[in-house]
Amino acid sequence: MKKLTENEIKKFYSDNRSLSDDKLVKAYFNILIHDVATACTTVLKEAGCSESTIIKRQENAEYAIQYARLIDNMLFERGIDPYKFYSGKKVE
Repeated sequence: MKKLTENEIKKFYSDNRSLSDDKLVKAYFNILIHDVATACTTVLKEAGCSESTIIKRQENAEYAIQYARLIDNMLFERGIDPYKFYSGKKVE
């Protein structure tokens, strides 16, 4: 699995620190829904995807999860639980 480099992490934080809480939460769920959910092996096999396509999707999902973790850390620093955000509750 490809890991984010230190420079990629620093650039990600500097590029995204100024985003609003709402935009960060949306980015978090977009990664989880788009990149991770679309790599579901069972669904891909049922759709008739080749083994190489499945492996590539899983690798992309693992890479995307690293970004989701960075966003999750940023939200935590702001006291935001993304799963409670839209109900107006913050982590205490």
